Amino acid sequence: MLLFTLFLGDIYKNKSIRNTCTCAHSNFEYHYISGFSLLHFLASWSRVLHDQRILIPFCERELLVPETSDPQRPVTPDEVLARCGLFWAERRRPVSREQIREERLLVSKEAMNELLAEAEEDCSVALFHNDVLTAYLWRKCIAQWEKGNGNPITYLTCPVDFRRILRAVPRTYFGNALCSATASIDYERLVGASLGKLALLVREAVTRVRQDYVSNSLQTLEGLRRQRGLAVVEEIHVAPPQHGILVTNISRLPMQSLDFGAGLPTAFRALSSTQRAAAILPAEDGVEIRVFHPV
Repeated sequence: MLLFTLFLGDIYKNKSIRNTCTCAHSNFEYHYISGFSLLHFLASWSRVLHDQRILIPFCERELLVPETSDPQRPVTPDEVLARCGLFWAERRRPVSREQIREERLLVSKEAMNELLAEAEEDCSVALFHNDVLTAYLWRKCIAQWEKGNGNPITYLTCPVDFRRILRAVPRTYFGNALCSATASIDYERLVGASLGKLALLVREAVTRVRQDYVSNSLQTLEGLRRQRGLAVVEEIHVAPPQHGILVTNISRLPMQSLDFGAGLPTAFRALSSTQRAAAILPAEDGVEIRVFHPV
């Protein structure tokens, strides 16, 4: 879960709401819901305050219920990982802020281009900045967290919005329209791999998220729900519970352009109640990365 904070102006310019809203900042919790839905809600809120029309969301949840799912066939943790990119382990436990150490990194556009050039020297496939930044965080963080713990399999997972992938899902669908793209490599090969090799693993994992992958993921989760009931959801981990990291990139969300009547936000930040995670956020020159280390 990520907690976003928009720091607003001290006084609302809209006189009609000045006496009812005087907060200096506003928080929004992000429980692995798609960035589109988060932005749609905030943008609609902003447009309503300015007497503007909003884009009506599509809210038919039944659209994502698979037509076929065999409740008699047991679903295994290995299947959940292979078909969904998720981790079925023990029940999730609350994590306090004292159990997380936050690190803030600023990566300029020039530095991003240098990392991309370095990666493409050792990769024959066209890469994106997100591939390279994610691979960089995977190697950097896991090298810190797993040092001296033998040679475990390490995992990298990142959410992929499937509105553009699953044809039946409208682009205006409001809700969780995400799949997990997950890559893995053992620790020794991770710390010894070039940035290009790791970025290629990230790109391949994201590329696998196509219509059949999304459908299989939905069918597997539905089968697990029917088999174990809704309580099993508390045992499904989006971020690897150990030996891995979740990286989400929301740098393209125009959060700092939202105007709720007090003018544009003066700052934007993200907090997390999840260990082993990183959020790539927009910055004036490049991106800002918030890393949430386990303590």
